[in-house]
Amino acid sequence: MRVLGVLLLAAALAAGEWRDIHLATPLTTKVRAAGVLPGQAGWVMAEIEIPEAADGQIGCAAFLADRHGRWFQRQHPGVLRQGQQRLVFPVDAAGWRAEPGGAAWDPSGRNAIVSWGVVLWGTASGRTLRVRLSSGGNSPGPATRMLVVSSAPLVGRTGERSESTFRPEPWPANPFDPRVFRADLVVTAPDGTESRHPACADQPMRFSDRGDRDERHDSAASRFLVRFRPRQPGVHQRRLVWSVENGGERSCALPELQVSGQPWDDYVRVDAADPRFLSCAGGSRPWWPVGLNLQSVTDPRTREEHGSIMRATPDRGVFSYDAYLARLAAVGGDAAEIWLCSWNVGLEWDARWRGYEGLGRYNLFNANRLDAILDNAWSRGIRLVLNLNNHGQFLPGSKESEWESNPYNSDNGGPLSESDAVFSDQVARQAMSDLRRYLAGRYADHPGVVTWKLWSEVDLTSLGIKVIRGHDRRMPLLAGWHSEAAADWRRLDPYGHPVSTHFATTYRNADPEIVSLPGIDLILVDAYHKRGTYTEADSLAGLMTETIFDRRMGLGRHRKPVFATEYGGGWQDSRLGKLQVEHATGAWLALVCGHAGAPMLWWREWVDQFGYWQPYRAIRAFLAGEDLRGPEARSLALTATSPAGPLWARVWARPGRMLAYIQCRTWTTTYAPPSEHAAAQLNCGTVRAGPMAVAWWDADSGQVLRTDRIEHAGGPLILPVPSFRGHIAAKLTRP
Repeated sequence: MRVLGVLLLAAALAAGEWRDIHLATPLTTKVRAAGVLPGQAGWVMAEIEIPEAADGQIGCAAFLADRHGRWFQRQHPGVLRQGQQRLVFPVDAAGWRAEPGGAAWDPSGRNAIVSWGVVLWGTASGRTLRVRLSSGGNSPGPATRMLVVSSAPLVGRTGERSESTFRPEPWPANPFDPRVFRADLVVTAPDGTESRHPACADQPMRFSDRGDRDERHDSAASRFLVRFRPRQPGVHQRRLVWSVENGGERSCALPELQVSGQPWDDYVRVDAADPRFLSCAGGSRPWWPVGLNLQSVTDPRTREEHGSIMRATPDRGVFSYDAYLARLAAVGGDAAEIWLCSWNVGLEWDARWRGYEGLGRYNLFNANRLDAILDNAWSRGIRLVLNLNNHGQFLPGSKESEWESNPYNSDNGGPLSESDAVFSDQVARQAMSDLRRYLAGRYADHPGVVTWKLWSEVDLTSLGIKVIRGHDRRMPLLAGWHSEAAADWRRLDPYGHPVSTHFATTYRNADPEIVSLPGIDLILVDAYHKRGTYTEADSLAGLMTETIFDRRMGLGRHRKPVFATEYGGGWQDSRLGKLQVEHATGAWLALVCGHAGAPMLWWREWVDQFGYWQPYRAIRAFLAGEDLRGPEARSLALTATSPAGPLWARVWARPGRMLAYIQCRTWTTTYAPPSEHAAAQLNCGTVRAGPMAVAWWDADSGQVLRTDRIEHAGGPLILPVPSFRGHIAAKLTRP
């Protein structure tokens, strides 16, 4: 295959029009057709007339160039002859190769083609040829046969991915539309249970680091892949089932999979015994996540808030995430959130954006990037909250609006004339269901997925503002959408990842009709503290307590896991002193208030660029070996006093064990440098007699300050607190 060098000449032709083309040999001459390639074109044709007196040799190849900057060409074998000839190049998968790189072209990419034509080269310098370009024919019909590209090994281990790939021939016109082509892997486990695993289209690729972004290099022909992660040892029966448009279902058996190892089920789920918390390994191991919101690599709001001290983090895609995740894992972090949004690793967006193909066609560059990020995270012991939709996509007219570029918008060829209709329009609902099917097929087997998070700040979508924050009576519509989406995930995800949704600012926007739905497993909120803005608390401590225990709106009554996936600073109030205090105290507050995990700070670049990783190391050290679950486990408010100023104290108590946390109220309300508390006391109330140990922990360093052994006579227990600044923690245990 000839690799194109300098393209000196480019002549635009209207299809069917003869033009004279002057060869620029030894350089390459590009002859471009006028207009884009029709979406249903089955072939392109070049009619070329070479004068009989011409000497030298001339070679020819057809080319297709897409909006993403990729170039594919298909070479005509041999050299052109004198006189008139007609060269037909089928627009199918065979013969088209990327230059450079050599990867195969996927015919479903017709919609992305922005330029096509032929290139000529050779030794006939200075000659003039006549060329006419045209296209026609129909795109391939339904798949008639299946080619197994690679089958998974016939042996495997529990907990390890088994992946097979196949290619339908001809390739579907839209491989992402399950009505055009649909395939599932059906697995019968050793215990007789049957599960279905959706197949998904894929373009194999590798990545390189350009320094300012990651770049893709397609490495093989497009294919479908099916993924399965066995949880039981023994023989698994497998068969591939598929259907095509206007055709019946077909199937073929795949070789048996012999699985060794111990029974395995290391997915995060709501704990069956104590549904306020999460656990994994079938409930045998508690999981209280500690991590950071890694929504995307960089956020311009960080520089808007702290521009004088911040710089933009170069968005190197998977390589930037690798750096974030490495540093988070090094301090004991085991959780993060990532957004499938247009500027990060979204799969579906306006075709005018680089890498996207519009509604119903998915960005395979981003699909592969998310694969790499999940694998990287899991290799470091980190699991990811996958946020699927964000409010700006369906919020016209605001600073954060993305509606103008949304492929659902009728102005962009979508089905919706107004953004509220995303929750009611059947075409939009089906499109979102199709995307869930693809996500389930590609990522559901991954233990690095924490939850399918349906929305970020659903109350700030255009309909959410009217219904949740206003007086619109369409709450049944919003709740019904959530119920349908959750049921969709139950049907599509054979591994049972929790489903969640998320509300802005504070817990007060978490609508009870939505969070109480049986299909919503986790309640995710913001915890941005600003007194008078959805909270009357004077500090983050008050807000974190109210989130669970507010008598009218507290979320603890739902008996579901609750935690904040955004916090730090406040709505239009991100003073550095406030941010530093809340970053240092947030996880401790969540612990003693009974949240299901540490809150995730939004300001990731601030943490990373200044190395503010210590709070994660401290809370992780304190929690080592702890299990917060239990029917009698509860949060209790205690009294702490100090001559140096007012204190706030709370404990998470279980029989025979209390985890205590004390903070200076002056520090957490004024954000001034903390004063020393050298003579503080903690009043634990009435405690039964017996021996106990009290280990006092530095809440900043995560190290034990001292351990006191006590033989308590029974009755009131007042503990002297070691000298501290800002905050301090303790573990009270009985033998």
